[in-house]
Amino acid sequence: MDGRTQYVSHTDQIKKLYRLFPDLPPNSHKLILAEYQVGFPRDGFAGYFDDRKSLRYVMENYPAVAEIVQETSRQFEVPLDRLGITGSSALGRRGMHSDIDLVFFGTTHQNLETVRKLWSIIYSHPDRQVVEYGKFWPLKIYIKGMEVCTFYVYSDLSEVPLREAELEPVRESVEAYGTVADNTHSLYVPVVLRLENVYLDGEKADDIDLIIYDGAVRGEFKVGLRLHIRGRLVNIIRAGIKTLTLSVVDGFNIELERFKAGVPRFQPPAVD
Repeated sequence: MDGRTQYVSHTDQIKKLYRLFPDLPPNSHKLILAEYQVGFPRDGFAGYFDDRKSLRYVMENYPAVAEIVQETSRQFEVPLDRLGITGSSALGRRGMHSDIDLVFFGTTHQNLETVRKLWSIIYSHPDRQVVEYGKFWPLKIYIKGMEVCTFYVYSDLSEVPLREAELEPVRESVEAYGTVADNTHSLYVPVVLRLENVYLDGEKADDIDLIIYDGAVRGEFKVGLRLHIRGRLVNIIRAGIKTLTLSVVDGFNIELERFKAGVPRFQPPAVD
């Protein structure tokens, strides 16, 4: 606006969507897994930007971006046909200080290998780490001085953990503790983690999946981390089988817990 970038809050974005699409039911943003998205009927889906076609366009029209993409492809050993681009660049806009939102297509194994290469670089070269708003971003990197934000897409749809599943709310509020046992799907949106040594509201529970619909925490969760979670319980339903699952819509509701097992219990100080 007037040549300056304006921040639009999630709340304002939702209001704008309702104004643009007045036929949407009033509670379309109150989704089971996400609070900052607005659902719409599938038959209203008009199309999408193909990340790989967008990348070809951008590389043809912005040589400086093409150089960064080619260098990223070389450093991560990922061929260009497995890369795409999203964000403002995918719309053909390039600002003086825009980052590059690069998309990697691969199996879960291939994408994890890419992230391991990224981590090997940024942890051995701190000057290539991206820190914004006081936060270190584990899936971002500086390539030739340009900030590259990496996103990951399943090339094998059979690996998508929530594909063709239905959802059912179970309990609106729950306090949970658990240790990350599998972080294969921690690179995607939503993040899906397998937790072990789980406690729900102070009671020992079976291993459980945790779904986090917050893209800002992608790549944050290593195996072995102990988490303290405030979220909700939902059922994931596939082929009529219900699986109890933890759900969190904001990464601020997850804290690292220094205890390795169980639920920490503190005795209140004695009062004279």
